[in-house]
Amino acid sequence: FTLNERLLRAFDGHDRVHIIDFDIKQGLQWPSLLQSLATRTPQPPAHVRITGVGSSRQELQDTGARLAHVAAGLGLAFEFHAVVDRLEDVRLWMLHVKRGERVAVNCVLAAHRLLRDETGGALSDFLGLVRSTSAAVLLLGEHEAAGLNAGRWEARFARALQHGQEQGRGDVVARAGARERAEEERGELTGGC
Repeated sequence: FTLNERLLRAFDGHDRVHIIDFDIKQGLQWPSLLQSLATRTPQPPAHVRITGVGSSRQELQDTGARLAHVAAGLGLAFEFHAVVDRLEDVRLWMLHVKRGERVAVNCVLAAHRLLRDETGGALSDFLGLVRSTSAAVLLLGEHEAAGLNAGRWEARFARALQHGQEQGRGDVVARAGARERAEEERGELTGGC
């Protein structure tokens, strides 16, 4: 609900809206957003498009058909565009971003896969891709590791950095050549200044 509310605010006053969902799966959050858009005052958008990224062509086709059925029942002009590819291999031309669209990017529980690349290049490329869509909003969310949620923010952040390093996927800044700065910041966060 909270993510959809943020999208509604980003789309307010815009006639053509485009959601790029980088891990759409069954698209379960979108029917409620479509319903909210259909009842938007003073009027619903003239066109709604969802681009769904995933690894299964059949799952994307099924998701697109379900969402198209929901949109038709609500009287929304709707288009679904499927992109069958790995997150790190998606390119701007695949997303079909069009001039005049208000774009929102949804990447919930997917970006962690980009951290497998120890150089940080995959994450950097992905953020560049998102930037090139000129999205009005980026919705990004990931699970936190167990035990990292307790205590003050500074301590949680330091534990998250340590956990990421232990997992061999964290501290992209350090791997990109700023190891001294990361060590300094880690010391400041844990009171070692």
